[in-house]
Amino acid sequence: MKRLIAIAMLVALRAPAHADPASDARALVEAKDFGGAAKKFLEAYQLSAEPDLICNAGVAYYKAGAFHRAHLFLGRCLERSSALEAEFVKQVHAVLSSVEEALHAGNYAPVDVTVDPAGTAIAIAEFGAEAAFVGSRTVWLPFGTHVVVATATGMASSTQTVEIADHAARVLTFKLAPAPIGEPKRIAPPPPPPTPIEHRSKLPAIAVSAGAIAAGVFTAIAYGRAHDHADLAPYAVSTGAYDREVASTHHWNQAMVTGAAVTAVGAGIAGYLWYAALHAPGEVEIVPTSGGAAVTFGGRW
Repeated sequence: MKRLIAIAMLVALRAPAHADPASDARALVEAKDFGGAAKKFLEAYQLSAEPDLICNAGVAYYKAGAFHRAHLFLGRCLERSSALEAEFVKQVHAVLSSVEEALHAGNYAPVDVTVDPAGTAIAIAEFGAEAAFVGSRTVWLPFGTHVVVATATGMASSTQTVEIADHAARVLTFKLAPAPIGEPKRIAPPPPPPTPIEHRSKLPAIAVSAGAIAAGVFTAIAYGRAHDHADLAPYAVSTGAYDREVASTHHWNQAMVTGAAVTAVGAGIAGYLWYAALHAPGEVEIVPTSGGAAVTFGGRW
C-alpha cells in the first residue's frame, strides 16, 4: 500500500505547472479528494494532451475506488508509454495490476468492444463524455444497465445497451453503415405576421393629470392662507384671538402638506399613464434566413 501511495504522489507531482486545472488537481490530491482530482486532470489533458495527465487521472480514480474508470485511463496512459520514462511506465503497470485485482473481486465485468471502421469513437454514459475513446477496447463496467454509442465521420451512429448482472465477459460489436446522403432539406415555415401595435387610451392620464393640477392649486392656496394667519397672530388684541390665529395657521399647514402629498402621488401616476399611452409595447420578431435567423425589435420609444 505504501508503494501505491508513493506512486500516486509521484504521478500527481509530474503534472505540468503551467496548466491551471492540473494545479487544482494537485491541490485536490493533497486534500484527498481523488475523484475531483481525476476530473481536473482530465480537464487539463483536454487542453494539453500530455500523457502524464491522463496517467494522473487513472491513479486518482484508483485512489477514489472507481476501479473501472482507473482501468480505462491507465490503459490509455500506457498507449502513450513511448513518451514516458521507463521507470514511470513500470510504476503505472504496478497500479494497473492492482486495479485489475480489484475489478475481478468486485461487482464488475469485462466488455470487449469491437468496432468497424477502426476510427469509430465509443462513448459510454457511465464514464461521461470526457472518457470517449477511439477503436476497439476492453472496458470494465459495474453491475447495471449501460448505454454505449458508436459514431464515425460519414457513418450512421449506432447505440447498444448492455446489462451487467454477473462477472461473465460480454462482447459488443459495432459495424457502422454509411450515413444516408441526399436527405431533403427542411424548409422553415414562414414567419408569423407582426403583432399590431395597440394604442392605449389617454383618458386616464388626462383625468389623473387634472386631479394633480387641482391638488397643486389647493396646496398653493393653503400655503397662502397659513402664511396670512401666521402674520396676523402677533397682532392679536386678545389671547383668544391669538389662539384662533395659531389654530388656523396649523389647520392650513396640515391642508398644505396633504395637498402636496396628493400632488406628488398624482404627478407620478399621471407620468406613468402618459408613458403607457404614448409608448406601444416593444415587439420581437424572428425571421428565418439562409444562414440561421434574424431577430428584429420594434415599438415606439
